[in-house]
Amino acid sequence: MCGIVGIVGTSAVNQRLYDALTVLQHRGQDAAGITTSSGEGELCVRKGSGLVRDVFQQHHMLELKGNIGIGHVRYPTAGCDSASEAQPFYVNAPYGIWPLVLGERRTPRGTEWMLASESVALDALAFRLVRDVAPGEAVFIDEHGRLHTQQCVASARHTPCIFEYVYFARPDSKIDNISVYRARMRMGDRLADKILRERPAHDIDVVIPVPDTSRTSALQLAQRLGVKYREGFIKNRYIGRTFIMPGQQEREKSVRRKLNAIDLEFRGKTVLLVDDSIVRGTTSAQIIDIAREAGAAKVYFASAAPPVRFPNVYGIDMPAASELVASGRTVEEVARLIGADWLVYQELDDLIAACKHEDARIDEFDSSCFSGIYVTGDVTPEYLERLQIERSDAAKLARRDGRGKLKVVRS
Repeated sequence: MCGIVGIVGTSAVNQRLYDALTVLQHRGQDAAGITTSSGEGELCVRKGSGLVRDVFQQHHMLELKGNIGIGHVRYPTAGCDSASEAQPFYVNAPYGIWPLVLGERRTPRGTEWMLASESVALDALAFRLVRDVAPGEAVFIDEHGRLHTQQCVASARHTPCIFEYVYFARPDSKIDNISVYRARMRMGDRLADKILRERPAHDIDVVIPVPDTSRTSALQLAQRLGVKYREGFIKNRYIGRTFIMPGQQEREKSVRRKLNAIDLEFRGKTVLLVDDSIVRGTTSAQIIDIAREAGAAKVYFASAAPPVRFPNVYGIDMPAASELVASGRTVEEVARLIGADWLVYQELDDLIAACKHEDARIDEFDSSCFSGIYVTGDVTPEYLERLQIERSDAAKLARRDGRGKLKVVRS
């Protein structure tokens, strides 16, 4: 997943790279790095583990000299837990699974160019969105600000990850001419329609989002159902995104530190909680417990995404299949496990329809974590079995223990 930015400017780019990385921080909180070119053949590098604000201090910024540079925020992936994995570094990749946009800015000294994972980074630095970079396309900007592009893979399929629209991307971004915000609105509409089909005489008193990603879908869903929308949880914004925390113990500890319920919005009511997705189910279960402790009479749960039943192999460190709550289970079984009185998932066809509108510049999405169909066609059962071992929480704990052995903790 991660977040990347590159700028070829007419003046120093260090501060602008830093600012862009803070805008892209939601794409990775594990590590960050910036490399700049001084213009005299010297590369200036600073990278380390942690958030952007922690990695770069003033003396680091002063050392990042030059008008050309690239930056990266890293999302932790299986088998990659050290600071040395903070980019920039060279790598081969293309199906257009992850987004990349090109922007420009005219200045009295010439044209400046910027590449970034999301258009919101361009907006923050007053660059104009030119277009999305095509799958299999190489973009090169020389030191004089001249843009060169070449389609290196003529037959590349364009299959962006649909999880961008569900969870990863900021709602104020546009990817492949699709507004993430509007896509999430349509997810809410589609999910409401399913609820009305399955429970036309529902007894929902109030719709409450699980902050923050699900707010747009939840508000639209409530309007479609004709019930009240309320903010029932207050979020501590100094706790990281739970899904991308590296270990189960850290995820579990973080939920109650992160969310606190406003009990008057729950007391005696039938509450429909809306989240963007359900992955392991442990976070959902704790949120449902918090709602019940706040006095909810019934707790229903809605996922704006379909059941996540398969691991993602294209850069998201989604857990092993055995740790996915929906893997091998019915919806009713998942509902019992997370403690919901009723559970409803988005249909995959509805999710695709919500993201793919008439002006979208794509024909298909990668939705492998929902469908089990991998667009590259080279994901074998043997590979998935190896991934199962590498991505398990036990394996991550062993790696962090530093001895390559499983650390056993007695409870």
